[in-house]
Amino acid sequence: MNFSQLQSFITVVQLHSFSKAADQLHFSQSTITSHISELEKELGQQLLVRSTRNFQLTEAGMSCYSFAVAVVSRKNALLCEYNKNSQAQKILRIVTSSLPVHSYLPKILTEYHSTHADVFLKVVPSDSYTIAEAMKEHQVHIAFCGYEAKNKNYIYTPIAKDQLIVITPDSEPFRSLDPEAPFPEELLLSQPMICRAPISGTRLEFEKYLVSQEIYAKPIVICEMPDTFSIINCVSEGMGIAVLSSFEVQQVAAKKKLLCFSLKNFPDRSLYVVKQKRDRLLSYEREFYDYVLERV
Repeated sequence: MNFSQLQSFITVVQLHSFSKAADQLHFSQSTITSHISELEKELGQQLLVRSTRNFQLTEAGMSCYSFAVAVVSRKNALLCEYNKNSQAQKILRIVTSSLPVHSYLPKILTEYHSTHADVFLKVVPSDSYTIAEAMKEHQVHIAFCGYEAKNKNYIYTPIAKDQLIVITPDSEPFRSLDPEAPFPEELLLSQPMICRAPISGTRLEFEKYLVSQEIYAKPIVICEMPDTFSIINCVSEGMGIAVLSSFEVQQVAAKKKLLCFSLKNFPDRSLYVVKQKRDRLLSYEREFYDYVLERV
C-alpha cells in the first residue's frame, strides 16, 4: 500500500469520477483504476461497486475512506512539520459535537485565524460517542464536546460553562408558570418531548441529571431530531417541549415563540476540549490546543 493508491481512492470518491480524478492527479485513468484495484486486493475488501457509468461505495469503502483521509492528512501534516520546503498546506482538523460548533468555536476560530492565516481550519461535525471512537483510531487529534466520557486514555479540559434549560411553546399551560422558578417535574414527565439522538452530549447530560434527582420515570419522548435548530422549530410550532443548552437557545429564543425555564438543582455543565493522553500533537496543533487553554 502506498500514498498514491490512497490519494487516488480519496480523489475518486470526492469527485465521484475516475476520469476527473485522473485529470486532477495527472495520472491516466487506467492508472487510477489500477491503484484502486491494488488497494482492494491488499485490503481483501471490495471498496467500490462499479457499473457502466457510476459506482457506489461499499460499507468497507466508506470505512476505508475515513481512514485514508486521516492517513494522507497526517502525511501532509508531517511534511509541513519537518520539511520547510514542502508546499503541503497546514490543515487543522477539529472534530466537534453540535454544542461547541454553534456556541463556542465561531468566536475562538475567528480570533485564531486572525493570527494564523496560514492554517486551513477544517471543522468536522460529530457527536460525543463518535468523537471518542475517532480519537481511538487516531483519525482525530483535537476535539470539542459537551459531555465527558469516563475514559482514562483521554484528557477532558473544561473550557466554558453552560446550563441545560427547558424550552416550551409560548402557550398554556406554560404561560401561567413563574419564569423565575424551576420547571415543574410533573410537566417534565407528562409533556411530549423532542430530543437529540441518545448519543448526543446534551441528551446524556439530561439523563444523568434525572438520575441525580432520583427521577426514574422516563420522559415522553415522541421524536428524535438531528440538530438543535430543528428541535427549536418543532417546539415553537407546539409539537412538545425540549431540554437544550442555554448557549444554543439564547441566540434564537427572542425570534421564536418560545418560553425558557431552568431545571431544579441543575449544576453548571462544561464544554470540553479533548485529546488523547499519549497522542503527540504536531507543532501547529499543539499551538492551537494551548491557545484554547490560555483563553479558559
